[in-house]
Amino acid sequence: MPQPNAELPAGNPARRAAERAVAGALGLALLFILFNWSAKKLSGLYQHEPWQDDPYDALVSLSIFWVPLLTALCLMRALLWRRKAPQPIRRARELVRAGGVLLAVITATLASDWISVVLRVHRASWTGATAVAVAGLAAVSLASLAIAREVRRASRQQFPAVDGPDWLSDLISLGKQLTTRLGPLRPGATLVVLWADRYAVKAIRRHPLLVAGALSLAFGLSTALLQGLREGYSPLVYLVLFINHVASMFAYLAIIGAFLGITGTPSRQRATVRSATARQRAIHAGIAACVSIPITGAFRAELWSLLGQPGRHSQAYDLITLMFEAAATAAALAYAAETIIERAGRLTRLKSPQP
Repeated sequence: MPQPNAELPAGNPARRAAERAVAGALGLALLFILFNWSAKKLSGLYQHEPWQDDPYDALVSLSIFWVPLLTALCLMRALLWRRKAPQPIRRARELVRAGGVLLAVITATLASDWISVVLRVHRASWTGATAVAVAGLAAVSLASLAIAREVRRASRQQFPAVDGPDWLSDLISLGKQLTTRLGPLRPGATLVVLWADRYAVKAIRRHPLLVAGALSLAFGLSTALLQGLREGYSPLVYLVLFINHVASMFAYLAIIGAFLGITGTPSRQRATVRSATARQRAIHAGIAACVSIPITGAFRAELWSLLGQPGRHSQAYDLITLMFEAAATAAALAYAAETIIERAGRLTRLKSPQP
């Protein structure tokens, strides 16, 4: 239950900073989605962009899903915001953090695009369409710089770490509000919301990684199948897409879910991470493995060159092998590093004088 003073009144300076940051981040996200989709899907632009190929295109291909997903989640929660009514501190705090995540993903993608421009990649194919694409890139980049100031200012506000409605609770509250406007469809919609509150939300809270895994598998299967059928890929290339999409989406959901406290109280989540049990180390190693897979796919040509086999980057089977080798290496290194850090900390605590 929310604590007695866990709300921000209208006119509160911290609340105004949060409102500007969240509104700016959501506006930037919508602008970025429009630019990113146009640059990726319009062949007249895409074929003349410096960032059309990996490794520069890797973040573009991922952010085209990542940014809309988090933007939709933030917009649904922001619909509960009432300008003249007190708002839960937790809602403001977590929306500001989500705005920071959106800004980080967008900035990383824009930086990747600019690197390809500076390096004059695909210079022979540059035309007037390239100038249009770069002009759009510049416009979104300038907007991101302006919004970054607002997000940084809001992030500096001292929002107390009080309890309150979290992401899932707010989504259920929004669903209940919307059902009142559905007229004859209200009874059925109400049953759906009640079912989601009783079963779906409970399952997400109890097994967040399993749910993230199931969603990632469904995402990877559908997107790889659609792209594979459209492009006429072979089964092995389809498998590459499936592995890459599942791993990247699972890593994204797991990381932002923990960072934003989507499925539980942030303080409890941080305490669990700090405890670094064997189970937690295994989870972190799995996430590290998933992170390594899209990175390996993006830099496959460079990795094969480092291994002294530059001609192998075009073979799907070789790429799958390289991805799994990189994933196993990343998982082992993450598990070993966290084990060493935990044991070093335990040794330090044992050596420290007891009060």
